[in-house]
Amino acid sequence: MPLIESLNINYTPAQKTAIETALDTARTELETVIGQPLNLSDQERGDTPSVDVQRESFVREAIETLAIQYPTLLGPEITASQADKLWKFRNSSIDLLTRADAFRDLLTDAIINAENLCLKFTEDLRTNAQRFKDRNVPGADVVWDALEGLHEVTPGEPPPVNP
Repeated sequence: MPLIESLNINYTPAQKTAIETALDTARTELETVIGQPLNLSDQERGDTPSVDVQRESFVREAIETLAIQYPTLLGPEITASQADKLWKFRNSSIDLLTRADAFRDLLTDAIINAENLCLKFTEDLRTNAQRFKDRNVPGADVVWDALEGLHEVTPGEPPPVNP
């Protein structure tokens, strides 16, 4: 969907509180399920073998069918019950992650739209100040001085702060 040029939104205090409370509750509940803190590094995430699209059917069959039919072939480290529980956790978590990604996408798109309109507002103010600064329009010189460097900010650096 394209940008909404007439976007005019903000949270009410009650809406912001409700969203923050829901997210805090969800995080607390997830931490309760997981237990001890789990915080893999980027390298650990990349180096740890896991289930991918090619392996998923094999893992599903091993846990849901073969382990039940051939219990004498199970390894000593992970029980069939543990694998089954973890597989169910994984599948439920993928659904939750998909929903969290949809939430994040919606919020990101709204932020991009809002930022775009705020930037257009600022550019219009700057353009008008530039146009009127030599015509003694009140405030034009102040606005121009404050916004002159708008397009001179080096990527990655924070914009200068004028006290």
